[in-house]
Amino acid sequence: MRAALEYHRAAKQTAPDPARLRLRLAAVAQTLRGLLADGVAVRLVEFPLHPELAATPYETALRAELRRALPEGECTWLRPTAGFTYMTTDGLHLDTTSARQFAGVLRQAAGLKAP
Repeated sequence: MRAALEYHRAAKQTAPDPARLRLRLAAVAQTLRGLLADGVAVRLVEFPLHPELAATPYETALRAELRRALPEGECTWLRPTAGFTYMTTDGLHLDTTSARQFAGVLRQAAGLKAP
């Protein structure tokens, strides 16, 4: 796991190009606003990452731009449970227990019952 985490962390040490990211997110935001205007229920999901990856320049810049382009209130965000430590297999992919926990968060947000 440590080797995979280090690989992903190294790959995320550079923030995305701000102009390019804003251009892409502007297109996403326009599409989402069109869907919302048509009455479509849109839910944006922020998946949990290992804390070392979440703190990288890439992920930090991406989260900030997403929140600017698609703010809470205008869009419904589903985020990891505060205070719960999600475990990953490689920094990105949740282990079985954490995947079940996050699936429960998503089910609850969607108003679904556990299977």
